[in-house]
Amino acid sequence: MPAETLKSEHKGMDKNAYKALKTAEHNTISYILSSATVDANGSIECQGKLSIAGTTLDADLTATGQVNADKSISVKGSKKISMAAFNMKPPSFMLGTVKTGNDVTVQFNLTLRK
Repeated sequence: MPAETLKSEHKGMDKNAYKALKTAEHNTISYILSSATVDANGSIECQGKLSIAGTTLDADLTATGQVNADKSISVKGSKKISMAAFNMKPPSFMLGTVKTGNDVTVQFNLTLRK
C-alpha cells in the first residue's frame, strides 16, 4: 500500500510521520504472506514479511475475515510495531512538544474481490 495513505489521529503529525517512514525513498508498505491458517470462526493467523521504511522483518499477523454477500472477502486486523525495529525515529511536531511513542499500532481493513 502507498505509505502516504496512512493517516494519524493528529493531522498535523502526518507530514512528519511520512518523513519518519522515509516515504521519499520507500513509498510503499508491504506484507508478503508466506503462510496462513483460517479457523471456522474466520480468525486468520498469518506469517510473512513486513516491509516498512526500507526494512523488512518477519511478522505474524492476526486478522478476522468474512465472506460478503457479493462474494468479496473482508479482512481486518491490527499490528503493533516498534518504530526502532524498522530503523525509524518516532516523529514529532510543534518543535517537539507533540511526539509519538516508539510503538505504534497499524490497523488495516481490506476488501478482496476477484
